[in-house]
Amino acid sequence: MRTLTLLALLLACTAFATEDTEENRVKEVERYLNLVPVAEMMSDITDSMSSTLPLDQQALLRKVMQEHFDVDLLTETMKDAMVRNFTLEEIRALADFYEQPVAKSAMEKSTRMMGEIMPVIQREAERAVQAALAQQEAANAGE
Repeated sequence: MRTLTLLALLLACTAFATEDTEENRVKEVERYLNLVPVAEMMSDITDSMSSTLPLDQQALLRKVMQEHFDVDLLTETMKDAMVRNFTLEEIRALADFYEQPVAKSAMEKSTRMMGEIMPVIQREAERAVQAALAQQEAANAGE
């Protein structure tokens, strides 16, 4: 009897489970994007990027991004990529996470943190490219 009850409960849970279809993924991605609007994300990224520039260039970058960056295109691209690359369960987990106030707070701090470390990343990338070019030049000179 216990086995029969457990089996019935399992079947009932399965019946209520949402099937991992493209349509259901789209719905969850839309929920996610309502919680994490691309326009706000790009505004935060622009603020972080501009903080690495001289003061006289910061306003120009913000203006260019606000006036010329196609947020709708990025939103659709993100939506399509998420539907293709994530399972329904993964998308739902992301959306569930972003529903929590602590997640929003953590993401705001993460954006600020990226703004702080971006100059180091940029300097290191430039240094690495210069080192690789110098190494290549030395190798070419030795031929």
